[in-house]
Amino acid sequence: MHTAGDAAGALREMPLFQPEVVVLDFSLPDGTGADVCQQIRTVSRVPVLFLTGRGSEVDKARGFRAGADDYLVKPFLPTELALRVEALLRRSAWSQPASQTNTVGDLEIDGNARVVRRNGEILSLSPMEFDILVALASTPGSPWSAERLARRLGVPVSSPTEAAELMRVKMSRLRRKVEPDPTNPSYLHSRRGSGYMLAPPGSAPTEEVADGAST
Repeated sequence: MHTAGDAAGALREMPLFQPEVVVLDFSLPDGTGADVCQQIRTVSRVPVLFLTGRGSEVDKARGFRAGADDYLVKPFLPTELALRVEALLRRSAWSQPASQTNTVGDLEIDGNARVVRRNGEILSLSPMEFDILVALASTPGSPWSAERLARRLGVPVSSPTEAAELMRVKMSRLRRKVEPDPTNPSYLHSRRGSGYMLAPPGSAPTEEVADGAST
């Protein structure tokens, strides 16, 4: 989790950390949350939740018109905040369209036909393995955490450790099918502290780690 104390800091750090969800106050030292939300919406569809003491109908309308996905007024129950964030994350995980074709190096991921080819040869993948590739291909070169991938797959996990173990197994099997040499990945990479990414051969991250080390 990353925090920013003002509007300028939030907008500056957004592209650096690429958050999965933004929790935003309406009142900021150097502007309003509505202004920040509007600027976020020009570059990102990341879910935005307003968490604020301003609960008038006018404020709520302004927040939603700025592009907010949810609005929670203080005081609030921590459990309610957690549940609302989880709901936004689930919705966001499934918002990536699968009905398109992505090409990463020699891999072609056909969302319409649900087929993956490497050098023109069709690979035999399970539905879940295909969904992993679709998710990673939607942000080539940018990592997905194990928890985010588990949500994308619709698999409930109770902890980051459980998510990491699940994805370690899934990625190991997927690498055996996708990679020419699974012990030296060319496409499916792991980055410590960030997760898994899909990148073309020759652009591997400098910090490759064993499956499951990243969540």
